[in-house]
Amino acid sequence: MVIEKKDKEELKKLFDEALSNSATFKHIEGVNPSRIIFDGVEYHIFIKNLSPAQLSNGNPNIWRIQLPIREVFEHIKESTLPFILLGYDSENDVYTTWNPHWAKQRLNVAKSASFYSRLNIQKEARITNQLQHLELNNDGELIAFPREKIAYYLVNLKIFFPELSDYVAVGSRKRTEANEAYKKLTDSKNIPDFAHYLAHLGFLDKTISNYCHAIKNLINDSIISRNRKIFLAYDSITEYPKAVPAFLEIPEVKAMDISWNNTYSAALTKYIDFLMEICNVNTRETVITTPEIIETNETFNYFCNTYYLGNFMGYLWGKELSERSISTYTNAIYKLINKGYIQHYAEVFLKYTRIKDYFNAIETFLSIPEISELNQNWKSVFSVALNHYVHFLIEWQDINNKHTINYSEQATSDFAKESKSFENELQSETNTNEVIPETDWEESFLDIENKLTRIANPALIDLLRTYLDTEYKSPASAFNIIEDFYGNRFPSMQMKDWQKLFEKIDWSNPYYFPSLVAVPEGKKKSHILRVTYLDGKIIQERVVAKTLVEVVRSANPEQISSLNILLAGVNLVSKEISEKYEKCQIPIQDGYYVMTLSDTPKKYQIIKMISDALHLNLNVEFISNDDSDQPQAVPVPYVVPIQSRTKIRVTFPDGRIIQEGRVSNTLIEVVKFAGAQNVRNLNISINNDNLVSNKVTPTYENSLKPVGNDLFVHTNSSTQTKFAQIQQISAELNLGLLVEIK
Repeated sequence: MVIEKKDKEELKKLFDEALSNSATFKHIEGVNPSRIIFDGVEYHIFIKNLSPAQLSNGNPNIWRIQLPIREVFEHIKESTLPFILLGYDSENDVYTTWNPHWAKQRLNVAKSASFYSRLNIQKEARITNQLQHLELNNDGELIAFPREKIAYYLVNLKIFFPELSDYVAVGSRKRTEANEAYKKLTDSKNIPDFAHYLAHLGFLDKTISNYCHAIKNLINDSIISRNRKIFLAYDSITEYPKAVPAFLEIPEVKAMDISWNNTYSAALTKYIDFLMEICNVNTRETVITTPEIIETNETFNYFCNTYYLGNFMGYLWGKELSERSISTYTNAIYKLINKGYIQHYAEVFLKYTRIKDYFNAIETFLSIPEISELNQNWKSVFSVALNHYVHFLIEWQDINNKHTINYSEQATSDFAKESKSFENELQSETNTNEVIPETDWEESFLDIENKLTRIANPALIDLLRTYLDTEYKSPASAFNIIEDFYGNRFPSMQMKDWQKLFEKIDWSNPYYFPSLVAVPEGKKKSHILRVTYLDGKIIQERVVAKTLVEVVRSANPEQISSLNILLAGVNLVSKEISEKYEKCQIPIQDGYYVMTLSDTPKKYQIIKMISDALHLNLNVEFISNDDSDQPQAVPVPYVVPIQSRTKIRVTFPDGRIIQEGRVSNTLIEVVKFAGAQNVRNLNISINNDNLVSNKVTPTYENSLKPVGNDLFVHTNSSTQTKFAQIQQISAELNLGLLVEIK
């Protein structure tokens, strides 16, 4: 299809022509983008020609416009004026448009921002001469209307988007404090620090995990974003406690909170407390100012070092105190040090040079009116905690004095020698032209769920030794080290998973040496991959990484990115460049990069996974380098799991059995049997949508399968997820199905 595209002057002329009969219309400046005034309101206007999206699925109904990064958009983004983005269909003489605040927020966020439309509603708008609406899920609401209806649209803008007047676009300079507070609220990078904060408050590991999971869901599933006006009504984090009750009354949030036994309400309350804490705006506590310069001594520094709090917890465990008491006392000491109480009254402690004399200092410190009141309010927790803490510091000092060998330094030295020897071996044996990235101590120990099966990184082992290779073990402190070291790299790992790895470390021989492990046959590059498409097209590169890149390039990078296939903690397809693995990320179209750090069997699995998820029906084969014309079986010891992948078997009450070759087909049959609308009413969540959806989005165009009555089921999930979904459908609708994985 040949699309007639107008230049920017023609687009502006057509727009002005549609408004020319209005006495309230005035062009202020610019061509495209331009600034106008209409009916007493100023707008920024930008118009672009619509064209077919040309996605890999070839769907002619999906159209779009794309906006690159432009300096002029930064000015629009910072402006307080509404931003009207229009896509123009010249054949039907129709405009399509999107939520103004959503469109403004997406400006200059990525190299190219896509805004999708549908040809059928563009035609419908022309035929009916009326506005047409369509929900595009993650792409928001789409409105299409004849060009001559632009005046009607602008006059009724706040009716179409009632929340428009409440919104402050992210990145603008209007109400800076409100924007900064909202950005802080929705920053998922806060979650590791939030876990740390909860640990210091004495929460159990299971509770910490549940709270962090709840906040992550609220952020990543856009629940906060969809209801942002509740929070944006307030100018700072200090006012957010007022927003929480209204947010928790939203039916969607209320239902989640009830099903999770009020975890969401409790987690959000603590999360707001945490945000106020890190922003130093917690008005519920006295702010202690510390003198700018304090001449301290070694004993005082030892006393104020929170580094030892993990060991202090271990000491309290040894005293057979309850878990609640241990957490309370540890938190009390942390509070006194972190809030500056100890430093503010440093002169009380600096009179003494021996830690044994600090019992006298504590007595004086607790007699200070302000501290005495604090201690009374906390039911003498601080006085008891301080006495325990000084006893611990005395014992800990004695232990360190008796054991002068620095195990960490010794182990690091030994490792350095071994590593040097290994490097020499490697140098003499390597005869490849490939670039070898720095050692990834984690990649060799990742299972299919992206969970670590061993802690092998020597730097991390040395950090953990202080807390785990000691008389007073502190798993909580070790977990904090893990968070600082890895950040968000292993989101599927929970505290219980890390605890198992802690217990597996043999501290007499904790280090992993790659030179002692045989290299699998499959890593010798004896085979490459051949990928054959349904139309006969073949991709077969000598460098297997190029084959993977070409498969991704030929498919839909956006859809593949949404599959969240992780390699070394990096998404297979991403617009973000990893600082550590930049050399392994190959640029393709639309600002995406493909991560190639994996062996040939892994690339085989990835291509099969892409083929299944996007329904490409690719034939993927191992080809010998010696004889590229003959397909070969995958070399030992690798077994290709895809060929024998698990299936779901469903037995119905009448004895009928379903066990489809594709697991997605089994799910589809179950949904049809149960009734698509019945399943939809269960509100099973996936992809920020209902499992049974009433709309098709570009991102999930291929994986949404029809189940009747204009309803579609999401099928782009793992076998385990589909298994759980079928079990839930059976249980909640009382179907009596027997669901098994075979």
